[in-house]
Amino acid sequence: MISTFDERVTMPLVPSQTILVAGAAGAIGEGISLALATAGATVIAVDHDHEGLRRLQEEMASTSEANLHPVSCELSSSEELASLASTILSKWGGLDAIVVSLGGRWNEGSLTEVELLREWNQVASKTLHPQLNLVHHLVPGLRQAPDGRYLLIGGSTAEHPEPRAGLTSVAAAAQLMVARVLQAEEEGVSTAALLLSGPVRSRKLTGGAPHWMDAAGVGELCVQWFQPGAFPKGKVLRAVDREELSRLSEEGRS
Repeated sequence: MISTFDERVTMPLVPSQTILVAGAAGAIGEGISLALATAGATVIAVDHDHEGLRRLQEEMASTSEANLHPVSCELSSSEELASLASTILSKWGGLDAIVVSLGGRWNEGSLTEVELLREWNQVASKTLHPQLNLVHHLVPGLRQAPDGRYLLIGGSTAEHPEPRAGLTSVAAAAQLMVARVLQAEEEGVSTAALLLSGPVRSRKLTGGAPHWMDAAGVGELCVQWFQPGAFPKGKVLRAVDREELSRLSEEGRS
């Protein structure tokens, strides 16, 4: 059964795991951050959304606040990422894992209608550019971890283009390719991707049909995958609804 925001996961993580969540104030990133911190990981919750980070910290105040460390950072800025990498090394001694949740959908129109360069810069600045910065500045630190892991949470448009959201599809496909290249280049870092299709229920998107996935469920799946020996190294996994998300979570337990 997938947890809701009011039914936190309770399975313990290895206490020494330090996990950075990029896009932590987003709908899905919030669910991942809360689940991992509640399960015992030290979570560095990174986002440029100051207000979103404040709400995230308030959410943890009555449970595992000490495990959650909000960090405001403009991920598209190479200078800020370099500073963040230095802070992580000095304050936490490095990272065990990175979770990237920087997706989204932009209704920009067909490729023949939009101002391609302007629209592409807007989409890529929220998705691909931050991911490339993270790879450049933070993935080298994962090489020092006993079991460094990099998990991309993306959308199904990475593989199945969506009309009138072409640049979103291009960015999602590029994000997935970055993860695949990492898997090919970084022998000491395990890489995986989870592609989600359809709406995901969260504090920002409530209601919906019973079969919808929810952000807390995505977080629970991440908790399962960060258990010793459970990370789906080299795999691209997919979920279209709550049932499939539950199945992946059950497989992670086995």
